[in-house]
Amino acid sequence: MRTLIVEDESYAANRLLGFLSQSKQNFEIVGICDSITSTLKWFDKNKSPDLVFLDIQLSDGHSFDIFINKEIDCPIIFTTAFDKYVLKAFNVNCIDYLLKPFQFNDVEAAINKYKRIQKSWQKLKHANVKKASESIHKTNYKNRFFVKVRNKGYSVTATEILYFQYEDNATILYANKQQKYLINYSLDELSQLLDPALFFRINRRQIIQINFIERLGTANKNKLIIEVKDQTCLKDFSVSKHRQHNFRNWLDT
Repeated sequence: MRTLIVEDESYAANRLLGFLSQSKQNFEIVGICDSITSTLKWFDKNKSPDLVFLDIQLSDGHSFDIFINKEIDCPIIFTTAFDKYVLKAFNVNCIDYLLKPFQFNDVEAAINKYKRIQKSWQKLKHANVKKASESIHKTNYKNRFFVKVRNKGYSVTATEILYFQYEDNATILYANKQQKYLINYSLDELSQLLDPALFFRINRRQIIQINFIERLGTANKNKLIIEVKDQTCLKDFSVSKHRQHNFRNWLDT
């Protein structure tokens, strides 16, 4: 049974190898990968294995990203210390979900489950796994903000927002017509909550909405300036040097 192990902790990988060596099944370990990057490279260069033991939290991200970047058609036994990913796992080839620290009996039960479904799995081999993975991996981004002005409440949608700015130790939401509202989110939190297709953090103090951008300019060799569509806006928008490459890529997606 050609088996690939994806695990970024050497102790956990060796422990799993020990369990597999105790099994009555004949395992051929075809590779041990420790990251998303190395796993994708392995699949590019090798024939698909019969079975994959896959850790979820790897050194360079969650292993669900593997399925977004490549169509994987072999069954997966997930190994993780967290139970919150069960639903995602069973949408991407998962046949079992082992919670760390698992024991030999847990591994053996998962292997027996694989043996029972091995023949029927072949019928599903050409299913579009990538699309299923993308749909489960999508994040529910924040679409609106409830704000208050003089005891009145308003709902501001994401498309109405021009930019966010950190100023005077507070985060301010700027909307159409330069309306401004104090919100109880840091820019770090907003970077996780907002749709990255619409918003980009251009520097330590500003997050800008793509439709607010008119054109780019350069003040000098190292400074990238953003000219915005609202000419009444007096704020300066410049992209930090270390963010410029990603910003240009963001504009090109």
